[in-house]
Amino acid sequence: MTEKRAVEINKYQHRGLSVGMGLLDEALCEITQWAEGREFHSLVYREINDLDSDERSQILSLIAEIREVVSNLRDALQLTPHVIDARLRIQSHCSILWEQMCELESRHLRRYGEVSPGMADCLDPQIQRIIEHVNRLSRVVRR
Repeated sequence: MTEKRAVEINKYQHRGLSVGMGLLDEALCEITQWAEGREFHSLVYREINDLDSDERSQILSLIAEIREVVSNLRDALQLTPHVIDARLRIQSHCSILWEQMCELESRHLRRYGEVSPGMADCLDPQIQRIIEHVNRLSRVVRR
């Protein structure tokens, strides 16, 4: 049996490849969940998973093939895992959500047409409550 030698890459290439392959693998994890039947149902977000058993099987098989290639690249290029820290991910989500919620305030919705005073009175205090809770959520995971 011959020993495999790692291909030489510089630290910037290593970082780029590790992050890119990590993002690929993360997406494959989510697709795997759908192939295994994931279907979220929440208040205003719903997933419909209409994959049939044949499609699910094909997806899982293709993911296994992709992961084999990624595994070979990981070994050949000595790639390190792209680690996702839950705290950082939650804070990132909160930052994005804060901005998205601010954009839902009545003063910003005017770009789509005049906002009635009744809508502003109903919407703005609730959006502010959501923003406050999102900020609190971010503080919970901040060290």
